[in-house]
Amino acid sequence: MDAIRGAGMSQTLVVVSRWFGGTKLGTGGLIRAYGSSAEEVLRQVPKSIIIPMMEMTVNCPYDMIGWVERTIKGFGGEIKTGQFLEQASLTVRLPAHCEALFRNAVKEDGAGRIELAEALN
Repeated sequence: MDAIRGAGMSQTLVVVSRWFGGTKLGTGGLIRAYGSSAEEVLRQVPKSIIIPMMEMTVNCPYDMIGWVERTIKGFGGEIKTGQFLEQASLTVRLPAHCEALFRNAVKEDGAGRIELAEALN
């Protein structure tokens, strides 16, 4: 656990397998061996940042699709699916921390023509 904390990581699991059943290293030696193995792995492993995402449905007229797409991309989101009937109905994924900002942008710049709803999964 100290190796994980020392690497500044979270949501991480490190497994160190011991193939020899003896105790020649002693308790302290085993702790150092496990710790140094974990530290080495954490130095070499590729790291990625996990960004919590949320989904919502955006219903808009066709002439607003370009603005909606640019705004979603501007907030680091993506369009997952779309249905195009009387109007466009897009299922989008956005970083969860951007939800309020996105809703505010739609409210202010959407001129009341864009409707947001929870995505139906």
